[in-house]
Amino acid sequence: YLPFDLGKSLTVDEVSNTPIYTLLTQKEGVTIEHANQRISAVRANGEIADLLEVPRGSPVLLVKRITYSEEDRPLEYIELYYPGEQHELIVELHRNTPIQSL
Repeated sequence: YLPFDLGKSLTVDEVSNTPIYTLLTQKEGVTIEHANQRISAVRANGEIADLLEVPRGSPVLLVKRITYSEEDRPLEYIELYYPGEQHELIVELHRNTPIQSL
C-alpha cells in the first residue's frame, strides 16, 4: 500500500529500479521518520507456497511493516513472505548503562 497522492507521480520503471523511500524523498519531499515491523512464523497457504516454490504448509516468515513520515502519516504498508529454512533473524543487543549496585 502507498497513498494514492504520493504514488500517482511514480512510474513503473522508477519503482522497479529505485528504492521507494528514495523516490518519496526526492520526488515528493517526504521525510521517512520511523517504521513498525512485525515478524511472525506462519504456514504457507496455497498462493504463497506457489510463489515461493515451497510445499503448502511449509514454515515461512511473514514480515508486516508500516512506514511513517515525520508528520506520523502512514506512507507504506507491506507484507513480505520469506521461506523459513532460507532466512534467519539476527538481533544484536546492547546495554547502554551498567547496573548499579544498591
